[in-house]
Amino acid sequence: MYKELDRLEAAVAAGLERVPKGGELRAAAAVAAKEYAIHFETVRSWQLDFVSNDGRFAPDQRGKWARELLIHEEDLQRKFHKWMIATAKEEKLSVDAALEYLNGTLLRPPHTTDEMLKDYHISLPISNKTAWYWMRKSGAQSGKFKQSYYNDHHEAELVKRDRADRYIPEMDRDELRQPLWVQISRKKYDALAHASKAVHSEVPLPRHEYVTPEGESMVEMVELHVDDSDHFEAFRAAHPLGGDFSVRWSGRPETAPSSPPSNLPNPAEDTLPAAAEAAAAEAAAEAAAAQPTATPAVPQPLSKTEIRASLKQELVAACEARGLEATGTVAVLRARLLALLVDAPGEGDAPADTPAVYIVNSILDRRVNEGRIEYLVSWEGYGAEENSWEPESNLDDCPAKLAAFYSNPCTQCPGCIYGHHRDVCRCCKPLYHVGHDECIFRSFLYSIFQWAIKGVRALRKKSEGPGEMMSAMQDEIRGFGFPMTPAELERVNAFRALRGRPALDCSPGVRFLSYGKNKDGYWDYEMFAKQVVDFMDAFDVLHPEWQLMLEVDWSSGHAKHLEGALNVIVMNVGYGGGQKVPRESTIPDDAERAKLYLGSHNPQLKPGDTQYFYFREDDPPPFNAPQAPKKDEETTKRNRKGECIIKEGYVGKAKGLAQIAWERGLYRTDAKMHGNKIDPDDESTDPTLSLRYVLANCWDFAHEKTALVALVESRGHICRFCVKGHPELAGAGIEYSWGKAKQKFRRDVNDRIPAHLHKNIVACFSRAAAFLPLARVRKFARKTRAYRRAYRDGQPNSLADVEKLVKAYKSHRAADVFDKKFCHADD
Repeated sequence: MYKELDRLEAAVAAGLERVPKGGELRAAAAVAAKEYAIHFETVRSWQLDFVSNDGRFAPDQRGKWARELLIHEEDLQRKFHKWMIATAKEEKLSVDAALEYLNGTLLRPPHTTDEMLKDYHISLPISNKTAWYWMRKSGAQSGKFKQSYYNDHHEAELVKRDRADRYIPEMDRDELRQPLWVQISRKKYDALAHASKAVHSEVPLPRHEYVTPEGESMVEMVELHVDDSDHFEAFRAAHPLGGDFSVRWSGRPETAPSSPPSNLPNPAEDTLPAAAEAAAAEAAAEAAAAQPTATPAVPQPLSKTEIRASLKQELVAACEARGLEATGTVAVLRARLLALLVDAPGEGDAPADTPAVYIVNSILDRRVNEGRIEYLVSWEGYGAEENSWEPESNLDDCPAKLAAFYSNPCTQCPGCIYGHHRDVCRCCKPLYHVGHDECIFRSFLYSIFQWAIKGVRALRKKSEGPGEMMSAMQDEIRGFGFPMTPAELERVNAFRALRGRPALDCSPGVRFLSYGKNKDGYWDYEMFAKQVVDFMDAFDVLHPEWQLMLEVDWSSGHAKHLEGALNVIVMNVGYGGGQKVPRESTIPDDAERAKLYLGSHNPQLKPGDTQYFYFREDDPPPFNAPQAPKKDEETTKRNRKGECIIKEGYVGKAKGLAQIAWERGLYRTDAKMHGNKIDPDDESTDPTLSLRYVLANCWDFAHEKTALVALVESRGHICRFCVKGHPELAGAGIEYSWGKAKQKFRRDVNDRIPAHLHKNIVACFSRAAAFLPLARVRKFARKTRAYRRAYRDGQPNSLADVEKLVKAYKSHRAADVFDKKFCHADD
């Protein structure tokens, strides 16, 4: 409601004699009625009071002592609170800064009158102690820095909108296809309600009631969520999937889908490379002893994507297999292998007229040939008679072409909300929810507390030392790290051999990176995409009756766009320059859908037209540079180096934001538009004047798939991004698992020797069955759903509101997202 009052104040400051009854007033009344149960006429009276008192609210009519402090006046408190938030965001908030703001601005006209100061017996300037007291009464607290999920970014307008409109509804909808439900008879439900009352616990409300035949009679049944009662923990432990599917899901399978074996190893026995490397070395020794005269195998060819995504150990092995020098940094090793790709076409006795490089023009079709996926490829510069079927391993360097093929509307599965290709769609199958996240373990990882013996403290390192990153998956069926048995690993490698991919030596549920310039490099999208492909291979083999839903956050290049994507961030306002040309976009034929692409300011395009984002030969010059030449022209001017200045032509160049918006009728001629970003929380800016904001809200720009989403959906699965800045909701509770693992690593395993870092991490997770059993992983996932329910049903306005709602829903003991009392309970 404060934002609506700010708009009223701005209207008065602009010189309006009266604020219209509609618009701002109705918006303020709607917020007041929804959140505070305040009647519309009350808001109307506030408006009249606000306008008649020169843009401020008059003191309460109950008397001058109705409020304890002057700062409790609604108008002053709102402005002071807004100033404190903005100043704290810049790390400049202090009592001295508040004292200067109060004495110099807020307690001066027009914000405050002499009568108000007199009524509260205040004489200027106020003291430092008064400023501190007012800050405390306004909700400001100072203390030692503590990680918390509830920060300024957490409640940003766009973030809250994404949480309420996208993430929570989609997660709630997809829960029906997950084994998170319990069906019990009415009699058992009554017994459960009685047991809950006996321990003064909240009685779970039925999610769904129905009747089912049993013999010659009908039995009343009740469906509950596995999170509704602690009594279901034993049921989840005994069930191979942890629960049943909802009876409300029309596609509920009659027989249970595949479940993991009961003898899953600890993560260190399979998921972590330590044991896998030992087993591989032993197998290699046995093979060498059996075939001492065997000829060395010819190394498989590498693609650019594989080279860029390989770690240092893999690059060294690849160089040794090809007779190259295997020393140097990651960049040097990659350069040597990439040089082979450049030199390869020129080797041999190939005819001179044979093209050295074949460029993919488009992908036309897909088929499965003897277990291998092949694509019908159209080659650039060749006719249709030269089209050929190519194995998918030959197209690893063409992610944009593959994404265009799988997102073609003509081949989409009818009724699929994700737009999956009709040959790969799995949206009618049970849903397997997997969370992903990365975590860094450092050599000198200390506790924040330290003992002092008679005032003497142990010396600590100045920094946390070298680190190693761990990228892991977690779910409620297999647990942390997606553990696999040796038999399962063999099945996965047989599948990968058919698809032309190298064998795995361990589960892809965990990957390590010793980051640094002279080590394995830095974690990026290519490395993560390689892990995702390996993981989907394992998942498709072990759980073919399921659909994967991979939940990720927005870090480490997860949101990278494909080449040629519609991305306003990389576009300039004007034409040309170094900006890349995006792919074309077609305006829908339907007039209603076309409104999602076109504006009302004289659009040059019409429904059914295709908009190209570069100037073609017959196109007119840019609307804002009508004198621009078609081709680059030399001018008589010279720069400081004495070089001739070139006037850039427009043909073949990218159009830029202004031209694209003008062609769509989104460019306002009545005001100056710019290319700056817009903060929705900053009410001093007009978002309709930002070219980036306007174009980003067009349907084709807003629904452009990232590279990761396109990769996952090409296999018929789902990739879902969590809400930004919400670790308490993310990844099936994997954030809590990291907290638990770091506590064990710091207390019980780490010897703080940098050379032992990797060995210490492996040793820590070798105990994962003890400190991260499946029951604890499910407990962490249950916590994330409790937060989601709090945001959905409670509409909290503060950190205290969030935690109060989570506690009220009886999920678990209420705790902050990084609270040890929750992460380390039951130790």
